[in-house]
Amino acid sequence: MTQKQNAPASRKTNESAFQPIKPIADSTSATPAKPIRFTARELRALQRLQQYPEVNRLDLDAYLAANNSPDVIQKLRHKLGEDAILTVRFPVVNAFGEKAQAGKYILTEAGHASIARMGGLPCSNA
Repeated sequence: MTQKQNAPASRKTNESAFQPIKPIADSTSATPAKPIRFTARELRALQRLQQYPEVNRLDLDAYLAANNSPDVIQKLRHKLGEDAILTVRFPVVNAFGEKAQAGKYILTEAGHASIARMGGLPCSNA
């Protein structure tokens, strides 16, 4: 019989784009926690959320030079905890005169606490 070969590795990532952060201590875990790794875009989003009490979705998109801030926020929630970032929606009228919903993000106390437990965010030139 022949051995099965390992499946090919999924898409390679640029390791230099990820920044390791100290793990969040978990007193319920018997094994040491792995460091949380953030992409450069996630770090920029976190830095912006720490700088301002509320960040409009469009402003965050512009700051990140991207149009996927909801995806970035979702990934940050997965890494920091679902209650780390609050989304507040409010009614607006779009460019076509139609009613729509806009959103803004708020780094909650739980989010600040998660970052503090990691030893803070690394400094960036961004």
